[in-house]
Amino acid sequence: MFPNPVSDLITVQSTSASSTEPVNMDIYNSIGKLVASFSLTGAISSVPVADLATGNYLIRFYNSKLNSSKAFIKM
Repeated sequence: MFPNPVSDLITVQSTSASSTEPVNMDIYNSIGKLVASFSLTGAISSVPVADLATGNYLIRFYNSKLNSSKAFIKM
């Protein structure tokens, strides 16, 4: 996931080339409220975050084989 911090688009690159199952991506704000959800189907996806308020966010990536989270800062 890059860049971090971000202003308008986050690029997400899959680390598992063998999986064809889509990855769900949920974005949570600093108080734990779900603010956006996406389904990522490609090896590289661009996710718009320009509409999010400035602050710290947590992204959860998940499907039947994956459950991971990453933090990012929205400028």
